[in-house]
Amino acid sequence: MNQSLIEFTILAGLLVLVPGLDTALIIRATLRASTKAAFATGFGISCGLFIWALLVTAGLTQLLTTYPTLNTVLEFIGAGYMGWLGIKLLKSSFGSSPGNVEEAEIPTATSNWSYFRVGLMTNLLNPKAAAFYIAVLPPFIPSTMSLIAGGLTLAAIHAVETMLWFVVLILAGAAIRPWLAKPQTSRWIDRITGVALIGFGLRILVT
Repeated sequence: MNQSLIEFTILAGLLVLVPGLDTALIIRATLRASTKAAFATGFGISCGLFIWALLVTAGLTQLLTTYPTLNTVLEFIGAGYMGWLGIKLLKSSFGSSPGNVEEAEIPTATSNWSYFRVGLMTNLLNPKAAAFYIAVLPPFIPSTMSLIAGGLTLAAIHAVETMLWFVVLILAGAAIRPWLAKPQTSRWIDRITGVALIGFGLRILVT
C-alpha cells in the first residue's frame, strides 16, 4: 500500500475513535430505535465523507481561501442545525409523549431514511468535518492518483473505519437496549443527546 495511504489510515482511524457528534447520534439511534436505524445513521455519516472529499478535490479549499466569509457562514449554519436538533430533542423529552421522537426530527425506526438524512446532514453541516478534509486530505492524496480519485480513495478508507467502529457501538448498544427501554430512560437518552448537540454547536461558534 502507498505510504501516504497507510499514514492516512492510521490518522483517520485515531480520529474515528475520538468521541464526538457522530458517536452521540449512533448511540442514540441504537438505544432509542433499532440497529437498522443506527446503521442508516452511520451510512448517512459515511456518505457525507465522500461528499466532502469531492468538494475538497473540486476546489472547495480554494473557494474558502478566496472568500473567507463563506467559512464563517458555514460554521453558523452548522452550529444552528446542531442546536436546533438539540433543542427539538430536549423539547420532546420534556413533553407529554417521550416516545414521539418524530417531534425531534429524528423519526422512529419505521423511517430509516430519516435517520440516514440526519446522519448525512449532520456530517455535511459540521465545520469540523470540513476543516479535517480541507487540511488533511490534499497532502495524503497519492501522487499516482488524480485529485478526485485520490480523494475518494481516502474517503473510502475513512468510511470503512468509521462503519467498523459504528458496528462495535451498535452491537454494544443493542445488547443493553432491553434494559433501557423504560420511558424515563428514553427521556434521559434524548436529554443527554440534546445537550451534547447543543454543546457541539456552541463549541463551533467559540472556536
